[in-house]
Amino acid sequence: MCQLLCEDALEVTSEVEVFYAVVQWLDYDRCGRLGLAAQLLQDGVRLHCISPECIVTQVETVDWLFDAVPECQVVTNEAMRSTPHYLHASSNFSHLNSQSSSRYLLYSVH
Repeated sequence: MCQLLCEDALEVTSEVEVFYAVVQWLDYDRCGRLGLAAQLLQDGVRLHCISPECIVTQVETVDWLFDAVPECQVVTNEAMRSTPHYLHASSNFSHLNSQSSSRYLLYSVH
């Protein structure tokens, strides 16, 4: 799963879409897959490309994930601290938009 998520050619409209794909995959077999949750968030979802507003309103609202795997909250917090949105934004995140380009376009062009 992580190898698939790490592909630059993965065509998605936002990293939030990747996050929800991970959540659905984990939810399908919570008992068997929750042990992979923190690694998938850290290595497979480019959380630093998600605005803090979207992390708060769309990512952190998946309570069962963060309650069951506290390391997921650590990974999310680290990503928020390292994101350019966080570093340059004021405490009001209402002007930030979520990532809207596909991974392929965003990451394969240098």
